[in-house]
Amino acid sequence: MNESEMEQFHSTIGLSCGGMVRLGKKAPFAVVERDCCRLLRTAYEEGIRFFDLAYPLEEVASIKEGLSGIDRSELCLSTNFSFWEENQPKPIDRIQKEMEEALVSLDLEYFDISYVRGIAPEQYDPVVKHVYPLMEKWKREGLVKKVGISENFSRDHDHHMMGEALSDSLWDVLVVGYNILNQSASSLLKEAKKKGLMCISMSAIKQAFVNNEVFGIYMDHMIKEKKFHFTQSEFYEFKDELFRGADGVSFPGLAYRFVRDEDLFDVILTGTGNNEHLMDNIESLKAPALSNRVHSLLKEFFKGEILATGQEGFMDL
Repeated sequence: MNESEMEQFHSTIGLSCGGMVRLGKKAPFAVVERDCCRLLRTAYEEGIRFFDLAYPLEEVASIKEGLSGIDRSELCLSTNFSFWEENQPKPIDRIQKEMEEALVSLDLEYFDISYVRGIAPEQYDPVVKHVYPLMEKWKREGLVKKVGISENFSRDHDHHMMGEALSDSLWDVLVVGYNILNQSASSLLKEAKKKGLMCISMSAIKQAFVNNEVFGIYMDHMIKEKKFHFTQSEFYEFKDELFRGADGVSFPGLAYRFVRDEDLFDVILTGTGNNEHLMDNIESLKAPALSNRVHSLLKEFFKGEILATGQEGFMDL
């Protein structure tokens, strides 16, 4: 990669340090502390500068050691927190305490970004009323540089909440669900870019994209549940055409490159629990653009689909 390509890569990929696997500390990886540290260091050495840290920070020791010795100005550190727990809003003073604890535990003076995560449409007004003023206070005090919000993609497939957030013009950062299966946020993301907002992809890859076999099982299940407008035979025809010289990659590789090539996001988050998987994801995002044929096939075949994200119903398969 030349210098300009590397600069673009820095601004494209981010490592999620929370989520379902938490740097490999959760199943199916269940790695030890030193492997988590090595994962972070590998990410940095491969050019990743964006790290997304979810509260509660169960990986504090790993994050501190893995990123130790790196100039803070080189990194973009994001943190996210929940407002709802067991269908109840979290007390504001507790959120304040969590932010203070996160900064102290990581020996940081500030986070570049803090966003409230997983907000459903009916939760948006309480967030604006109670949480947003606190986050603006953090900005004034220099604890964070940008504030943002992420949607509950598994419940809000067509982005009602995010539409409100975009209209309100309160937020600096939008964390949006978008992938091959559900491209419905395209217009919203284009408008956000016009407004100069930072957009982060949180769902380029979901559980159904693990490999071609799993993706096929997932698609068969979702088609039988009538979550798509096409039939099983139409999907098989599409798949045969897609992989007719389709850049020699699997669905995970196609999924990352598709979202990258759409040029709608500033950062595409990737989550993993081991170095091999991390390198696979990085290679996908470093790879050349998909051919026009492949990109158009993916764009057109799933156009208008809004009932699938690659996650829902997955545990029941």
